[in-house]
Amino acid sequence: MKTLVIMGAARKNGHTRQMVDLFLEHLDGEKEIVDAYRTEVQLYKSLRYSRVWTAVSAGRKRSV
Repeated sequence: MKTLVIMGAARKNGHTRQMVDLFLEHLDGEKEIVDAYRTEVQLYKSLRYSRVWTAVSAGRKRSV
């Protein structure tokens, strides 16, 4: 079994991390921890609702 833990605690080795480590000790299989507090997350912008995508999907010429 694969387990993914996403945590966002401000303290790198605080109580939350200690609880996550204790929890993962009792699980078998692959384990991965993602620290959302220190991970750079970039905005995803869907083209579905942009003017360019709407013009292309309607068969019109693109006007940007």
